[in-house]
Amino acid sequence: MLRILKNLALYLTIALLLAILTVGLMNTYLGVDSPIRPTVERIVSAIPPLLRLAKKIAGLSSKPSAEASASTISGSTVIQAGGGAWHQSVGESASLCGVPGVEEVPLWSERTAYTWVNEDGVRSFGDNAPSSASAQTFGMDEGDRDFTLSLRWEGVSPNRTFEGRIRAGAMRIYDQWGEWIGYDALVRSRITLRITSNRDAFLRDWGGDPGGPIPNGFYSLIRNEAVIFYDSARTSEAKLLQVAFHELAHLISTWQVGSLPTWYGEGIAEYFETMDVEWQSAQFRSADAWRQRVARDGAMGLSELLALNAAEWFSGNIGQRYATAGALVTFMTTTDAGRAALTDLAQQAHAVRCKKRSAKQGLTPSEYPGGVVRLERDFRRWLEQSPNH
Repeated sequence: MLRILKNLALYLTIALLLAILTVGLMNTYLGVDSPIRPTVERIVSAIPPLLRLAKKIAGLSSKPSAEASASTISGSTVIQAGGGAWHQSVGESASLCGVPGVEEVPLWSERTAYTWVNEDGVRSFGDNAPSSASAQTFGMDEGDRDFTLSLRWEGVSPNRTFEGRIRAGAMRIYDQWGEWIGYDALVRSRITLRITSNRDAFLRDWGGDPGGPIPNGFYSLIRNEAVIFYDSARTSEAKLLQVAFHELAHLISTWQVGSLPTWYGEGIAEYFETMDVEWQSAQFRSADAWRQRVARDGAMGLSELLALNAAEWFSGNIGQRYATAGALVTFMTTTDAGRAALTDLAQQAHAVRCKKRSAKQGLTPSEYPGGVVRLERDFRRWLEQSPNH
């Protein structure tokens, strides 16, 4: 009986490798928009649980989950509405670790990612190195973790082009965290993006006050999904992409480093919201566009911005806070000192990933040469530069 079960585990392993090879070939030759990819991904996702069951029955050793020892989260939801200018935080995770839907799964990653900065200081990511700029390769081939993104359309006709752009953009977010904390440190997560035209169902799942501002979307950690209300007659596809990237940035970031200080989490989400995805590459909003937004919405002092907790963030001039946080993250990606400070911040957050946001409130870009005072001076100078400087 034991031999039979061990043989079953071997056969399932072979089937898993064949399925992974199939997805790899599809990525190379068919792209993210392949109509049969979702079917293959479902097959792949079904094999590991069967394999683990066979190993358990046969008494074979298996790798324990890194999150198995901690408690599950309590309900935690953040919502976004109206051009990224309004959020509400409901509850806070007791612990990120041990959450259903997050697991380590052996998955070969045979993909090389590149990152570069063009002459305007705009950060870009892609699977192919550009011919016009010096690109840096980072360790996408060294890890064994990845993530799965499932899209669900409810009352909305599926848009395959949109799906391809969403998947590519989500991978770019994931790539950035791989660059910051190391690809071998990434946690695999199974994330669902649900796009619905059913307003009643959306409000019910959201659970907020229907008499107040109604969001365009929200993300729920306990359900491991981002949900967007989409009225095609009133919302453009460009706006839908922005909301989707913003919420996915929150979810992916949270699985990697847990709850973040508000300025940091919202700044990153605002930064990723501006992605312009073409095929498998992503380019971010230009420096001049951020300068124009800050000129319109105003800029906060960094000491005040960094000190805000979630309740304070949502009770004041929200547009100014989002503009400042997004512009700050963008500025930091354009210089070696800024990128080093962002990397240090990400690694500090990852080191205390399972702790509450309150335990990380003190995280600031203090590793920037000269500290926050020098950072604010350099940031102000960047904001005041003339167009195309």
